[in-house]
Amino acid sequence: MSSLTLLMALVVTLLGYSAAVEVKLAANVSIPTPIIGDAIFEDIETPAPIIGDGIFEDLENITTGANHRYLQAAYPPNGFQAELLNAVNRERAAQGLSPLCMNTKLQNAAQGHSDDMAAKDYMSHTGSDGSKMSERIQRAGYDRTAAGENVAAGHTSVEEVMTAWMHSPRHRDNILRKKFTMFGCGYAYTESSTYKHYWTQNFGRSNTEKCS
Repeated sequence: MSSLTLLMALVVTLLGYSAAVEVKLAANVSIPTPIIGDAIFEDIETPAPIIGDGIFEDLENITTGANHRYLQAAYPPNGFQAELLNAVNRERAAQGLSPLCMNTKLQNAAQGHSDDMAAKDYMSHTGSDGSKMSERIQRAGYDRTAAGENVAAGHTSVEEVMTAWMHSPRHRDNILRKKFTMFGCGYAYTESSTYKHYWTQNFGRSNTEKCS
């Protein structure tokens, strides 16, 4: 006699037939194996150069002139933007993909996030105010049908940060994603922070926005 049969006999004796039926029904229920999704944030433990996870989120409080006084640029003003866009487009061209164009709204969202990371000494896709990538892009006024973001900290040049991103599958996917048509990037430097150099790439696609 099986253990289930013995259990049902005991339930019938103690609780009656209806309870035994419930036990039998419960015994035949298939319970799915527990699963967890991907973790999208990194834990920063050392001051070595790091990159966050690539994801498919204006920090108005940190883009004022007063806050910019303590963000010193290791690059000439705006010098990194064309360099980073060209580096992205070289990688896309090597894969037969169309080049991206610069978009001012994506640029503002990316620069705002880099400024915030440098000022508040952290590296994450979540802003110091709790904002996500999609929220920051929305605040900047960009009307998106698709968007992505790469972040990094500690890398001292465009070449260095691009090498790190291209060696990370999820960041590489963003850089080479066929759907994207527009680009914005941010870079901020502050001597007093842990990583000193803070980078953001924002990618987008829109039915209404233009290159700028």
